[in-house]
Amino acid sequence: MGNLNNKDNFHESDRKWLEVYETYRITDKIVLPPVPVVSINGEIISTEGNLTTISGGSKDGKVHSPVY
Repeated sequence: MGNLNNKDNFHESDRKWLEVYETYRITDKIVLPPVPVVSINGEIISTEGNLTTISGGSKDGKVHSPVY
């Protein structure tokens, strides 16, 4: 497969598909929003792919929730 940045490397029918899916292309110029996994009062505490620990003293109100 050719370099996606140089559309001249592709056959005309392939260029059509590149144009159709261009809006879904992820590059280093596109910043994707973080996917919140844990949020408290609307504030993101943990995002997808990060290791997070919630700690506190005994009976401090930590709630156990299942991991999906």
